[in-house]
Amino acid sequence: MAEKIQSQLSRMLNKVSQKFPQAEEPTVMTDIHIRINQETGDVMVYDDDEQEITRIVVDEWIDNQEDEKQFYQKAAKTLRQLLLNDGFGSSMGIIMPYSFVLETETGEHIDELFIADTDDTIIIGGAFMENLEKDLDDFMKHLMED
Repeated sequence: MAEKIQSQLSRMLNKVSQKFPQAEEPTVMTDIHIRINQETGDVMVYDDDEQEITRIVVDEWIDNQEDEKQFYQKAAKTLRQLLLNDGFGSSMGIIMPYSFVLETETGEHIDELFIADTDDTIIIGGAFMENLEKDLDDFMKHLMED
């Protein structure tokens, strides 16, 4: 995705992290829901109580004609990279575990972007987790054969 889009999304994530500054004893318990509207370019961020944290419009996404699945895969990849590279995901003042979830504009779950479970455990969604169930099934099958 273009550098301009990354910059806009990075500023948006900065606003989210400012809303939940790092604290020695976090008191907030929530996940972060990122909703994207492929037609309008709106990117809205909510907490578990449906309270809007911030929103932006990505002009390059307005009237995007790309296949919906491909569009959301690209958006997820960019958001995941920003969460990892800039340390947004693991440095927030939210009680762990918490996650960043990508959703459609109507709140339909698309992808788990990032899960912060403890100070030293961070789980990345997407391709990293893609074949986990199959791998576990294969492992169990191998164990049962022995």
